[in-house]
Amino acid sequence: MTPNFRRQRGGFAASLATSALLIGSAGQAFAAPIDVAFEPPAIDATPVCVPRPGKAEVIDRWANWDGKTLPLNGDTNAVRDDLRYLLNASGEDALMTARKAMAVLHATNPDYTETDAMLDQADQLINLGLLDVLEEQKLIDTILAGPAKTSARAQEVAGFALLNGTGIAKDEKRGLELLVTSAYSGNANALLELARRSNDGQVIAGWNIEPSLAVTLAFGSLVGEIDPQICERINRIANRYRIGDLVRQDTAIAEQWFRLSADLGDPIAAWQVAQFHTLAEGIEKDNQVLLRYLTQAAAAKLGYAAAALGRIYDRGALVERDAARARELFAEAAALGDRNGPIWLAVLEEKESDGSPAAKARLQKSLEAAANLPNPPATALVKLARIYMDSEGRWAAEEKVRTLVDKALQVEPNNQEAQLLKAEIDMRYATTTQEFLSIAAQLESLVADSGTTEAMTRLQTAFLCQSPNAPETERYAYWREVEAVAANSTVEMTEDEIRAFVADPDPFVVAEIQGQALYGRQESV
Repeated sequence: MTPNFRRQRGGFAASLATSALLIGSAGQAFAAPIDVAFEPPAIDATPVCVPRPGKAEVIDRWANWDGKTLPLNGDTNAVRDDLRYLLNASGEDALMTARKAMAVLHATNPDYTETDAMLDQADQLINLGLLDVLEEQKLIDTILAGPAKTSARAQEVAGFALLNGTGIAKDEKRGLELLVTSAYSGNANALLELARRSNDGQVIAGWNIEPSLAVTLAFGSLVGEIDPQICERINRIANRYRIGDLVRQDTAIAEQWFRLSADLGDPIAAWQVAQFHTLAEGIEKDNQVLLRYLTQAAAAKLGYAAAALGRIYDRGALVERDAARARELFAEAAALGDRNGPIWLAVLEEKESDGSPAAKARLQKSLEAAANLPNPPATALVKLARIYMDSEGRWAAEEKVRTLVDKALQVEPNNQEAQLLKAEIDMRYATTTQEFLSIAAQLESLVADSGTTEAMTRLQTAFLCQSPNAPETERYAYWREVEAVAANSTVEMTEDEIRAFVADPDPFVVAEIQGQALYGRQESV
Protein backbone atom coordinates (compact mmCIF):
# COMPACT_ATOMS: atom_id res chain seq x y z
CA MET A 1 0.00 0.00 0.00
CA THR A 2 2.73 2.47 1.04
CA PRO A 3 6.32 2.31 2.31
CA ASN A 4 6.25 0.32 5.58
CA PHE A 5 7.74 2.85 7.98
CA ARG A 6 7.07 2.70 11.69
CA ARG A 7 3.95 4.65 12.43
CA GLN A 8 4.36 7.78 14.58
CA ARG A 9 1.53 8.98 16.77
CA GLY A 10 0.69 12.67 17.18
CA GLY A 11 1.03 14.50 20.47
CA PHE A 12 3.56 16.81 22.08
CA ALA A 13 6.06 16.74 19.23
CA ALA A 14 3.29 16.89 16.66
CA SER A 15 2.08 20.09 18.29
CA LEU A 16 5.56 21.57 18.21
CA ALA A 17 6.00 20.47 14.61
CA THR A 18 2.78 22.19 13.64
CA SER A 19 3.83 25.37 15.42
CA ALA A 20 7.19 25.34 13.71
CA LEU A 21 5.61 24.81 10.31
CA LEU A 22 3.22 27.70 10.81
CA ILE A 23 5.54 30.14 12.54
CA GLY A 24 9.11 29.43 11.43
CA SER A 25 12.12 31.40 12.59
CA ALA A 26 11.86 35.11 13.31
CA GLY A 27 12.24 37.14 10.14
CA GLN A 28 12.49 34.03 7.95
CA ALA A 29 11.17 34.28 4.39
CA PHE A 30 9.16 31.22 3.44
CA ALA A 31 9.65 29.49 0.10
CA ALA A 32 6.74 28.42 -2.08
CA PRO A 33 4.90 25.34 -0.80
CA ILE A 34 6.34 22.00 -1.89
CA ASP A 35 4.72 20.71 -5.08
CA VAL A 36 4.11 17.04 -4.39
CA ALA A 37 0.97 15.07 -5.28
CA PHE A 38 0.61 12.23 -2.78
CA GLU A 39 -2.70 10.58 -3.62
CA PRO A 40 -4.47 7.86 -1.63
CA PRO A 41 -4.25 4.25 -2.79
CA ALA A 42 -7.15 2.52 -4.50
CA ILE A 43 -8.44 0.06 -1.89
CA ASP A 44 -11.74 -1.51 -0.90
CA ALA A 45 -12.29 0.49 2.27
CA THR A 46 -14.33 -0.94 5.12
CA PRO A 47 -15.14 0.89 8.38
CA VAL A 48 -12.31 0.33 10.83
CA CYS A 49 -11.88 3.71 12.49
CA VAL A 50 -13.08 4.39 16.00
CA PRO A 51 -15.27 7.54 15.96
CA ARG A 52 -14.00 10.28 18.22
CA PRO A 53 -16.06 10.34 21.44
CA GLY A 54 -18.02 13.36 22.53
CA LYS A 55 -16.77 15.63 25.29
CA ALA A 56 -19.55 14.68 27.73
CA GLU A 57 -19.00 10.96 27.08
CA VAL A 58 -15.28 11.17 27.84
CA ILE A 59 -15.72 13.23 31.00
CA ASP A 60 -18.41 10.88 32.30
CA ARG A 61 -16.35 7.78 31.54
CA TRP A 62 -13.38 8.94 33.60
CA ALA A 63 -15.41 10.66 36.33
CA ASN A 64 -16.78 7.23 37.30
CA TRP A 65 -13.51 5.32 36.84
CA ASP A 66 -12.63 3.05 39.77
CA GLY A 67 -8.89 3.64 39.34
CA LYS A 68 -8.20 -0.03 38.70
CA THR A 69 -9.82 -1.51 35.61
CA LEU A 70 -9.23 0.57 32.48
CA PRO A 71 -12.22 1.35 30.24
CA LEU A 72 -12.26 0.67 26.47
CA ASN A 73 -11.19 -2.93 27.18
CA GLY A 74 -7.80 -1.60 28.22
CA ASP A 75 -6.77 -1.05 24.57
CA THR A 76 -3.52 0.94 24.72
CA ASN A 77 -4.12 3.30 21.80
CA ALA A 78 -7.79 3.82 22.64
CA VAL A 79 -7.01 4.66 26.28
CA ARG A 80 -4.21 7.07 25.29
CA ASP A 81 -6.49 8.83 22.80
CA ASP A 82 -9.26 9.01 25.40
CA LEU A 83 -6.92 10.58 27.95
CA ARG A 84 -5.86 13.16 25.40
CA TYR A 85 -9.53 14.06 24.78
CA LEU A 86 -10.13 14.18 28.54
CA LEU A 87 -7.27 16.62 29.09
CA ASN A 88 -8.46 18.77 26.20
CA ALA A 89 -11.95 18.85 27.73
CA SER A 90 -11.13 19.21 31.42
CA GLY A 91 -7.64 20.70 31.45
CA GLU A 92 -5.36 20.52 34.46
CA ASP A 93 -8.17 19.12 36.65
CA ALA A 94 -7.88 15.80 34.80
CA LEU A 95 -4.09 15.51 35.10
CA MET A 96 -4.15 13.32 38.21
CA THR A 97 -6.65 10.94 36.60
CA ALA A 98 -4.45 10.72 33.52
CA ARG A 99 -1.38 9.92 35.65
CA LYS A 100 -3.21 7.10 37.47
CA ALA A 101 -4.51 5.68 34.18
CA MET A 102 -1.00 5.72 32.66
CA ALA A 103 0.35 3.85 35.69
CA VAL A 104 -2.35 1.17 35.36
CA LEU A 105 -1.74 0.98 31.61
CA HIS A 106 2.00 0.44 32.18
CA ALA A 107 1.35 -2.20 34.81
CA THR A 108 -1.17 -4.20 32.75
CA ASN A 109 -0.07 -3.72 29.11
CA PRO A 110 3.44 -4.87 28.17
CA ASP A 111 3.28 -2.80 24.95
CA TYR A 112 2.99 0.43 26.98
CA THR A 113 6.54 1.02 28.16
CA GLU A 114 8.06 3.39 30.66
CA THR A 115 9.32 5.43 27.70
CA ASP A 116 5.77 5.70 26.33
CA ALA A 117 4.56 6.94 29.71
CA MET A 118 7.37 9.49 29.91
CA LEU A 119 6.67 10.83 26.41
CA ASP A 120 2.93 10.97 27.08
CA GLN A 121 3.62 12.92 30.26
CA ALA A 122 5.66 15.47 28.29
CA ASP A 123 2.84 15.60 25.73
CA GLN A 124 0.27 16.35 28.44
CA LEU A 125 2.30 19.07 30.13
CA ILE A 126 3.02 20.92 26.89
CA ASN A 127 -0.60 20.73 25.74
CA LEU A 128 -1.77 22.10 29.08
CA GLY A 129 0.83 24.88 28.96
CA LEU A 130 2.54 23.65 32.14
CA LEU A 131 6.02 24.41 30.81
CA ASP A 132 7.37 25.33 34.24
CA VAL A 133 6.40 21.86 35.51
CA LEU A 134 8.03 20.28 32.46
CA GLU A 135 11.24 22.14 33.26
CA GLU A 136 11.11 21.50 37.01
CA GLN A 137 10.71 17.76 36.48
CA LYS A 138 13.58 17.82 33.92
CA LEU A 139 11.59 15.51 31.70
CA ILE A 140 13.36 16.54 28.51
CA ASP A 141 16.75 15.99 30.18
CA THR A 142 15.62 12.51 31.24
CA ILE A 143 14.40 11.74 27.72
CA LEU A 144 17.74 12.89 26.29
CA ALA A 145 19.73 10.81 28.76
CA GLY A 146 17.91 7.58 27.94
CA PRO A 147 15.07 7.05 25.43
CA ALA A 148 16.40 9.56 22.86
CA LYS A 149 19.38 7.30 22.24
CA THR A 150 17.23 4.60 20.64
CA SER A 151 13.59 5.73 20.21
CA ALA A 152 12.60 7.69 17.08
CA ARG A 153 9.63 9.24 18.88
CA ALA A 154 11.80 10.26 21.84
CA GLN A 155 14.30 11.82 19.40
CA GLU A 156 11.43 13.73 17.84
CA VAL A 157 10.12 14.97 21.21
CA ALA A 158 13.55 16.00 22.47
CA GLY A 159 14.53 17.49 19.11
CA PHE A 160 11.53 19.84 18.95
CA ALA A 161 11.98 20.74 22.63
CA LEU A 162 15.59 21.80 21.95
CA LEU A 163 14.60 23.71 18.81
CA ASN A 164 11.95 25.68 20.70
CA GLY A 165 13.59 25.87 24.15
CA THR A 166 10.61 24.08 25.69
CA GLY A 167 11.39 22.62 29.11
CA ILE A 168 15.11 22.88 28.39
CA ALA A 169 17.65 25.44 27.16
CA LYS A 170 17.36 26.10 23.43
CA ASP A 171 19.96 24.30 21.29
CA GLU A 172 19.10 24.33 17.59
CA LYS A 173 22.17 22.36 16.45
CA ARG A 174 21.51 19.46 18.80
CA GLY A 175 17.78 19.60 18.12
CA LEU A 176 18.31 19.25 14.37
CA GLU A 177 20.72 16.36 14.89
CA LEU A 178 18.02 14.49 16.80
CA LEU A 179 15.39 15.25 14.16
CA VAL A 180 17.70 13.98 11.41
CA THR A 181 18.19 10.71 13.30
CA SER A 182 14.45 10.44 13.94
CA ALA A 183 13.61 11.22 10.29
CA TYR A 184 15.90 8.49 8.98
CA SER A 185 13.89 6.09 11.14
CA GLY A 186 10.71 7.19 9.33
CA ASN A 187 9.29 9.63 11.90
CA ALA A 188 6.64 11.66 10.07
CA ASN A 189 6.86 14.86 12.15
CA ALA A 190 10.65 14.97 11.85
CA LEU A 191 10.46 14.36 8.11
CA LEU A 192 7.95 17.18 7.61
CA GLU A 193 9.96 19.64 9.70
CA LEU A 194 13.18 18.88 7.83
CA ALA A 195 11.33 19.11 4.51
CA ARG A 196 10.07 22.58 5.47
CA ARG A 197 13.48 23.82 6.53
CA SER A 198 15.19 22.40 3.42
CA ASN A 199 12.50 23.92 1.20
CA ASP A 200 13.15 27.29 2.85
CA GLY A 201 16.83 26.98 1.89
CA GLN A 202 18.32 25.92 5.22
CA VAL A 203 21.33 23.58 4.97
CA ILE A 204 21.05 20.85 7.62
CA ALA A 205 24.06 18.77 8.54
CA GLY A 206 23.63 15.11 7.65
CA TRP A 207 20.40 15.70 5.70
CA ASN A 208 20.32 15.60 1.90
CA ILE A 209 16.84 14.29 1.05
CA GLU A 210 14.81 16.42 -1.36
CA PRO A 211 11.82 18.14 0.28
CA SER A 212 9.29 16.48 -2.05
CA LEU A 213 10.67 13.01 -1.26
CA ALA A 214 10.74 13.78 2.47
CA VAL A 215 7.05 14.78 2.35
CA THR A 216 6.20 11.62 0.41
CA LEU A 217 8.03 9.49 2.99
CA ALA A 218 6.32 11.35 5.85
CA PHE A 219 2.85 10.89 4.39
CA GLY A 220 3.61 7.23 3.73
CA SER A 221 4.67 6.83 7.36
CA LEU A 222 1.47 8.49 8.54
CA VAL A 223 -0.71 6.10 6.57
CA GLY A 224 1.11 3.05 7.93
CA GLU A 225 -1.05 0.09 8.80
CA ILE A 226 -4.84 -0.03 8.76
CA ASP A 227 -5.89 0.20 12.39
CA PRO A 228 -8.59 2.00 14.40
CA GLN A 229 -6.49 5.20 14.50
CA ILE A 230 -5.71 5.38 10.77
CA CYS A 231 -8.36 8.02 10.07
CA GLU A 232 -6.69 10.56 12.35
CA ARG A 233 -3.43 10.11 10.47
CA ILE A 234 -5.09 10.28 7.07
CA ASN A 235 -6.90 13.46 8.10
CA ARG A 236 -3.52 15.06 8.86
CA ILE A 237 -2.51 14.46 5.25
CA ALA A 238 -5.86 15.76 3.99
CA ASN A 239 -5.54 18.92 6.06
CA ARG A 240 -2.04 19.58 4.69
CA TYR A 241 -3.50 19.71 1.18
CA ARG A 242 -6.59 21.61 2.33
CA ILE A 243 -4.59 24.36 4.07
CA GLY A 244 -1.53 24.39 1.80
CA ASP A 245 0.97 25.47 4.47
CA LEU A 246 3.76 23.02 3.62
CA VAL A 247 2.63 21.30 0.44
CA ARG A 248 0.93 23.11 -2.43
CA GLN A 249 -2.76 23.54 -1.71
CA ASP A 250 -4.78 20.99 -3.67
CA THR A 251 -8.47 20.72 -2.82
CA ALA A 252 -8.97 17.72 -5.09
CA ILE A 253 -6.29 15.66 -3.31
CA ALA A 254 -7.58 16.81 0.10
CA GLU A 255 -11.07 15.65 -0.88
CA GLN A 256 -9.70 12.25 -1.96
CA TRP A 257 -7.97 11.70 1.40
CA PHE A 258 -10.99 12.86 3.40
CA ARG A 259 -13.17 10.56 1.30
CA LEU A 260 -10.90 7.59 2.07
CA SER A 261 -11.05 8.47 5.77
CA ALA A 262 -14.84 8.67 5.59
CA ASP A 263 -15.01 5.31 3.84
CA LEU A 264 -12.88 3.90 6.65
CA GLY A 265 -15.53 5.10 9.10
CA ASP A 266 -14.67 8.67 10.17
CA PRO A 267 -17.86 10.80 10.30
CA ILE A 268 -15.96 14.10 10.62
CA ALA A 269 -14.12 13.30 7.39
CA ALA A 270 -17.52 12.56 5.81
CA TRP A 271 -18.65 16.04 6.86
CA GLN A 272 -15.54 17.52 5.26
CA VAL A 273 -16.28 15.73 1.97
CA ALA A 274 -19.84 17.10 2.03
CA GLN A 275 -18.48 20.61 2.67
CA PHE A 276 -16.09 20.33 -0.27
CA HIS A 277 -18.98 19.49 -2.58
CA THR A 278 -21.20 22.17 -1.06
CA LEU A 279 -18.63 24.88 -1.75
CA ALA A 280 -17.35 23.28 -4.98
CA GLU A 281 -14.09 25.23 -4.91
CA GLY A 282 -11.26 23.40 -6.64
CA ILE A 283 -13.31 20.28 -7.36
CA GLU A 284 -16.20 19.36 -9.62
CA LYS A 285 -19.38 19.39 -7.56
CA ASP A 286 -21.21 16.08 -7.25
CA ASN A 287 -24.53 16.31 -5.44
CA GLN A 288 -24.80 12.56 -5.01
CA VAL A 289 -21.44 12.47 -3.26
CA LEU A 290 -22.52 15.43 -1.12
CA LEU A 291 -25.72 13.66 -0.04
CA ARG A 292 -24.00 10.33 0.59
CA TYR A 293 -21.37 11.70 2.93
CA LEU A 294 -23.62 14.26 4.61
CA THR A 295 -26.06 11.44 5.37
CA GLN A 296 -23.18 9.40 6.81
CA ALA A 297 -22.13 12.29 9.04
CA ALA A 298 -25.70 12.87 10.22
CA ALA A 299 -26.19 9.16 10.95
CA ALA A 300 -23.08 9.30 13.14
CA LYS A 301 -24.85 11.81 15.42
CA LEU A 302 -23.02 14.94 14.31
CA GLY A 303 -25.59 17.60 15.18
CA TYR A 304 -24.38 20.16 12.65
CA ALA A 305 -24.56 17.52 9.89
CA ALA A 306 -28.12 16.61 10.86
CA ALA A 307 -29.10 20.29 10.72
CA ALA A 308 -27.48 20.73 7.31
CA LEU A 309 -29.19 17.61 5.94
CA GLY A 310 -32.48 18.82 7.37
CA ARG A 311 -32.10 22.06 5.41
CA ILE A 312 -31.70 20.06 2.20
CA TYR A 313 -34.94 18.15 2.85
CA ASP A 314 -36.68 21.37 3.87
CA ARG A 315 -35.67 23.20 0.71
CA GLY A 316 -36.21 20.27 -1.64
CA ALA A 317 -33.26 21.41 -3.73
CA LEU A 318 -31.20 18.20 -4.09
CA VAL A 319 -33.93 15.78 -3.04
CA GLU A 320 -37.70 15.79 -3.16
CA ARG A 321 -38.96 18.07 -0.41
CA ASP A 322 -39.86 16.12 2.72
CA ALA A 323 -40.98 18.31 5.61
CA ALA A 324 -41.44 15.34 7.93
CA ARG A 325 -37.86 14.16 7.35
CA ALA A 326 -36.58 17.72 7.80
CA ARG A 327 -38.48 17.97 11.08
CA GLU A 328 -36.87 14.72 12.33
CA LEU A 329 -33.39 15.91 11.42
CA PHE A 330 -33.83 19.36 12.99
CA ALA A 331 -35.17 17.78 16.17
CA GLU A 332 -32.24 15.35 16.25
CA ALA A 333 -29.76 18.20 15.72
CA ALA A 334 -31.37 20.11 18.59
CA ALA A 335 -31.19 17.04 20.85
CA LEU A 336 -27.48 16.71 20.00
CA GLY A 337 -26.88 20.30 21.12
CA ASP A 338 -26.50 21.92 17.71
CA ARG A 339 -27.52 25.56 17.77
CA ASN A 340 -29.09 25.55 14.30
CA GLY A 341 -31.37 22.60 15.07
CA PRO A 342 -34.01 24.41 17.16
CA ILE A 343 -33.75 27.55 15.04
CA TRP A 344 -34.44 25.80 11.74
CA LEU A 345 -37.07 23.63 13.40
CA ALA A 346 -38.92 26.77 14.50
CA VAL A 347 -38.70 28.20 10.97
CA LEU A 348 -40.08 24.95 9.56
CA GLU A 349 -42.92 24.73 12.09
CA GLU A 350 -43.96 28.30 11.32
CA LYS A 351 -43.88 27.63 7.59
CA GLU A 352 -45.81 24.35 7.87
CA SER A 353 -48.37 25.51 10.43
CA ASP A 354 -52.00 25.11 9.41
CA GLY A 355 -53.22 27.06 12.42
CA SER A 356 -54.42 23.95 14.28
CA PRO A 357 -53.81 23.61 18.03
CA ALA A 358 -51.29 20.81 17.38
CA ALA A 359 -49.34 22.94 14.89
CA LYS A 360 -49.37 25.91 17.26
CA ALA A 361 -48.10 23.70 20.08
CA ARG A 362 -45.25 22.40 17.91
CA LEU A 363 -44.29 25.93 16.92
CA GLN A 364 -44.34 27.13 20.53
CA LYS A 365 -42.21 24.18 21.66
CA SER A 366 -39.62 24.79 18.92
CA LEU A 367 -39.47 28.52 19.67
CA GLU A 368 -39.02 27.80 23.38
CA ALA A 369 -36.08 25.55 22.54
CA ALA A 370 -34.56 28.29 20.38
CA ALA A 371 -35.18 30.87 23.11
CA ASN A 372 -33.26 28.73 25.63
CA LEU A 373 -30.08 28.74 23.54
CA PRO A 374 -27.07 30.48 25.15
CA ASN A 375 -27.26 33.31 22.59
CA PRO A 376 -30.79 33.00 21.14
CA PRO A 377 -31.85 34.76 17.94
CA ALA A 378 -33.84 37.88 18.69
CA THR A 379 -36.48 36.99 16.11
CA ALA A 380 -37.29 33.71 17.89
CA LEU A 381 -37.69 35.55 21.20
CA VAL A 382 -40.11 38.06 19.70
CA LYS A 383 -42.13 35.39 17.90
CA LEU A 384 -42.43 33.44 21.15
CA ALA A 385 -43.51 36.59 22.96
CA ARG A 386 -46.32 37.14 20.45
CA ILE A 387 -47.43 33.51 20.80
CA TYR A 388 -47.73 34.00 24.59
CA MET A 389 -49.72 37.18 24.00
CA ASP A 390 -52.11 35.39 21.65
CA SER A 391 -52.55 32.27 23.81
CA GLU A 392 -52.58 33.79 27.31
CA GLY A 393 -53.85 37.29 26.61
CA ARG A 394 -51.92 40.52 26.08
CA TRP A 395 -51.91 41.58 29.71
CA ALA A 396 -51.81 38.16 31.39
CA ALA A 397 -48.62 37.31 29.47
CA GLU A 398 -47.05 40.73 29.88
CA GLU A 399 -44.36 39.69 32.39
CA LYS A 400 -43.19 36.83 30.13
CA VAL A 401 -43.34 39.04 27.08
CA ARG A 402 -41.35 41.85 28.63
CA THR A 403 -38.63 39.39 29.73
CA LEU A 404 -38.38 37.98 26.19
CA VAL A 405 -38.34 41.43 24.60
CA ASP A 406 -35.63 42.70 26.94
CA LYS A 407 -33.57 39.60 26.16
CA ALA A 408 -34.07 40.13 22.43
CA LEU A 409 -32.84 43.71 22.67
CA GLN A 410 -29.79 42.58 24.64
CA VAL A 411 -28.96 40.12 21.87
CA GLU A 412 -29.79 42.51 19.03
CA PRO A 413 -30.31 46.13 20.19
CA ASN A 414 -31.56 47.29 16.77
CA ASN A 415 -34.07 44.51 16.23
CA GLN A 416 -37.15 46.29 14.87
CA GLU A 417 -39.71 43.68 15.93
CA ALA A 418 -38.45 43.80 19.52
CA GLN A 419 -38.40 47.60 19.54
CA LEU A 420 -41.96 47.68 18.21
CA LEU A 421 -43.24 45.20 20.78
CA LYS A 422 -41.49 47.07 23.60
CA ALA A 423 -43.20 50.27 22.48
CA GLU A 424 -46.57 48.50 22.49
CA ILE A 425 -46.03 47.34 26.07
CA ASP A 426 -44.69 50.68 27.31
CA MET A 427 -47.59 52.56 25.69
CA ARG A 428 -49.96 51.02 28.22
CA TYR A 429 -48.21 52.84 31.06
CA ALA A 430 -47.92 56.24 29.37
CA THR A 431 -50.17 58.36 31.60
CA THR A 432 -48.74 61.79 30.76
CA THR A 433 -48.37 63.57 27.44
CA GLN A 434 -44.57 63.58 27.82
CA GLU A 435 -44.41 59.83 28.43
CA PHE A 436 -46.70 59.17 25.47
CA LEU A 437 -44.75 61.42 23.09
CA SER A 438 -41.48 59.78 24.14
CA ILE A 439 -42.79 56.34 23.11
CA ALA A 440 -44.34 57.76 19.94
CA ALA A 441 -40.92 59.20 19.07
CA GLN A 442 -39.46 55.69 19.29
CA LEU A 443 -42.06 54.46 16.79
CA GLU A 444 -41.38 57.41 14.51
CA SER A 445 -37.69 56.59 14.69
CA LEU A 446 -38.47 53.07 13.49
CA VAL A 447 -40.32 54.52 10.53
CA ALA A 448 -37.42 56.85 9.74
CA ASP A 449 -34.83 54.09 10.01
CA SER A 450 -36.62 51.34 8.11
CA GLY A 451 -39.91 52.61 6.75
CA THR A 452 -41.73 49.70 8.43
CA THR A 453 -45.49 49.95 7.87
CA GLU A 454 -46.23 48.14 11.14
CA ALA A 455 -44.87 51.09 13.09
CA MET A 456 -47.06 53.42 11.00
CA THR A 457 -50.15 51.37 11.83
CA ARG A 458 -49.18 51.35 15.51
CA LEU A 459 -48.85 55.16 15.49
CA GLN A 460 -52.33 55.54 14.03
CA THR A 461 -53.81 53.44 16.86
CA ALA A 462 -51.77 55.31 19.46
CA PHE A 463 -52.92 58.78 18.39
CA LEU A 464 -56.51 57.67 17.88
CA CYS A 465 -56.98 55.66 21.09
CA GLN A 466 -54.06 55.80 23.55
CA SER A 467 -52.85 59.37 23.65
CA PRO A 468 -53.78 61.26 26.84
CA ASN A 469 -55.33 63.76 24.38
CA ALA A 470 -57.04 61.12 22.21
CA PRO A 471 -58.48 61.19 19.72
CA GLU A 472 -55.76 63.24 17.94
CA THR A 473 -57.41 63.00 14.53
CA GLU A 474 -54.92 65.14 12.60
CA ARG A 475 -51.94 63.07 13.65
CA TYR A 476 -53.92 59.88 13.07
CA ALA A 477 -54.79 61.05 9.55
CA TYR A 478 -51.16 61.98 8.88
CA TRP A 479 -49.85 58.50 9.66
CA ARG A 480 -52.71 56.90 7.75
CA GLU A 481 -51.74 58.92 4.69
CA VAL A 482 -48.04 58.04 5.13
CA GLU A 483 -48.90 54.36 5.24
CA ALA A 484 -51.03 54.66 2.09
CA VAL A 485 -48.11 56.26 0.24
CA ALA A 486 -45.87 53.44 1.50
CA ALA A 487 -47.84 50.83 -0.47
CA ASN A 488 -50.56 49.78 1.91
CA SER A 489 -51.95 47.11 -0.40
CA THR A 490 -49.63 44.13 -0.76
CA VAL A 491 -49.10 42.44 -4.11
CA GLU A 492 -49.92 38.77 -3.58
CA MET A 493 -49.22 35.88 -5.98
CA THR A 494 -49.59 32.12 -5.97
CA GLU A 495 -46.53 29.95 -6.69
CA ASP A 496 -47.66 29.41 -10.32
CA GLU A 497 -48.23 33.14 -10.75
CA ILE A 498 -44.75 33.85 -9.39
CA ARG A 499 -43.18 31.42 -11.90
CA ALA A 500 -45.08 33.07 -14.76
CA PHE A 501 -44.14 36.51 -13.50
CA VAL A 502 -40.44 35.60 -13.31
CA ALA A 503 -40.58 34.40 -16.92
CA ASP A 504 -42.20 37.66 -18.12
CA PRO A 505 -42.03 40.37 -15.42
CA ASP A 506 -44.14 43.52 -15.59
CA PRO A 507 -41.75 46.42 -14.73
CA PHE A 508 -44.50 48.39 -13.00
CA VAL A 509 -45.36 45.46 -10.72
CA VAL A 510 -41.63 44.91 -10.06
CA ALA A 511 -41.32 48.52 -8.93
CA GLU A 512 -44.37 48.15 -6.67
CA ILE A 513 -43.04 44.96 -5.09
CA GLN A 514 -39.65 46.56 -4.50
CA GLY A 515 -41.23 49.54 -2.82
CA GLN A 516 -43.36 47.34 -0.59
CA ALA A 517 -40.36 45.17 0.30
CA LEU A 518 -38.40 48.22 1.39
CA TYR A 519 -41.31 49.16 3.67
CA GLY A 520 -41.27 45.76 5.34
CA ARG A 521 -43.99 43.79 3.53
CA GLN A 522 -43.01 40.18 4.14
CA GLU A 523 -44.86 38.83 1.08
CA SER A 524 -43.05 41.31 -1.16
CA VAL A 525 -39.68 40.47 0.40
